[in-house]
Amino acid sequence: MNAVTVWISHPNRDEACRLVESLVEEGVAACGHVFSPGVSIYRWKGKIVRETEVMILLKTSEDCGEDLILQVKKKHPYEVPEIIFQSIDGGGPEYLAWISESVFPPASPSQPSGEE
Repeated sequence: MNAVTVWISHPNRDEACRLVESLVEEGVAACGHVFSPGVSIYRWKGKIVRETEVMILLKTSEDCGEDLILQVKKKHPYEVPEIIFQSIDGGGPEYLAWISESVFPPASPSQPSGEE
């Protein structure tokens, strides 16, 4: 299992907490942390925008990536939500094992009979 962290920005703290809770319940994230609000300044559709946002930090498996992205896009209010994956290159073996045990990656497609 390749453990990863995932960064997601969100405009609303309470909704961000609900998003994290749903991702953990669905098994695409082991856990998540919602940070205090901060100011985000970015270019969107040709204009400079200044908004208050919270940052979400998730821990999951790379194998859950596609499902996590799909779930976030369904529930996120932004047209193009920030979803950034970073590999975890090391860490406490017990913690990394806990991440692996806490997520439910999609099952691999079955191999057709006669193939290995």
